[in-house]
Amino acid sequence: MLKKNLLFLLFFISLISSYSSNLILTDSINEDSPQTYYFYLNMKDLNNVEVKNNFFDADFWIQIDSDKKIDKNIIGEDITIDYVKDDILEAGEFSVIESTTDKNQAYRNVTARFKHKWNLKNYPFDKPNLKIKFKSAYDTLFVRFKPTPDKFYELGPIENLKEGYIVENVTYSINYDINKNDYLWDDGRENDRFRVNETITYNFILEREGGWLFLKLFVGTYLSFLISWIVFLISPSDFGSRIELSVGAIFGAIGNMSYVESIIPDIQVLTKADIINNFSIIMIIFNIVLIVIQNNSKITFKFFEDNFKSAFFSLFLFISINLLIVLWPISYNPLYFIFLFLIILAANYYLTKYAKILSDILKKTH
Repeated sequence: MLKKNLLFLLFFISLISSYSSNLILTDSINEDSPQTYYFYLNMKDLNNVEVKNNFFDADFWIQIDSDKKIDKNIIGEDITIDYVKDDILEAGEFSVIESTTDKNQAYRNVTARFKHKWNLKNYPFDKPNLKIKFKSAYDTLFVRFKPTPDKFYELGPIENLKEGYIVENVTYSINYDINKNDYLWDDGRENDRFRVNETITYNFILEREGGWLFLKLFVGTYLSFLISWIVFLISPSDFGSRIELSVGAIFGAIGNMSYVESIIPDIQVLTKADIINNFSIIMIIFNIVLIVIQNNSKITFKFFEDNFKSAFFSLFLFISINLLIVLWPISYNPLYFIFLFLIILAANYYLTKYAKILSDILKKTH
């Protein structure tokens, strides 16, 4: 009986020791695992979002949760905000809410200025992306960033965002910066590697509200083209009146283009606004060429000698190419645009011929 009790006691001790060793191993793994910070951002206001500025101002507060207890002495080193230093705006410091549990939260109120690079190739149909970046000062072996699973952002009143803009969407991205000048351990061990720092970026994607900006920018250009197109309603024999209207239309289009260029800063890229204005001027010149062809007997181009064909071809080409410019994704290869332009040109030619035939038939029936 004593022997059986001793055997049972030995088995029980071995079971307890095995369980204890598993607990110690688990604790050791938890201690060595990285601290994961979960981000929740409440955007209260956005200001100074201007095309002429290479920055914007943001007023928000950030809430940080973690799978481990947050140390108020090191969270400011773990998480740095990529903002522009300014004497007036206050970036604030992290405040940690103490808790008796193994988890707690940290908050930080931030009013700061952030860098912004405008991409105006698609202007005025562009969607500015305002970025707020949170960077880790430590390697991913020690610190990791993630958005809060349930809800990672909230929008406040945002009262000072320039009229005409709305926040269309908020997204996030996580990137990794590899520092090739700094090793993780730097002690000669075989498994050493470059230091990798994590960055979580909040993307506040704006949209220009409504079509008023479009009308404001291009109503002058479109009216100028309309004036140049009206000449086809004037008899070809009245060449003087036709030319006067066309020249006035050119000056109107050039003046509108100068106005658009005065709104946006001096940039070295071709924007959609530039393309629309330049194409409109080309179409006005094209209309002038058509009325010269109709007036000059030495130039023979039978297709455009008819007023109906010239007017139909010019108007259809102007509308279709403008729609193509507006809807065309700026990231696509421009060769595809040229290819579609040629297709529209050919389609317009045949459509004009059939429209003329139909017009003649309707005249005869009446």
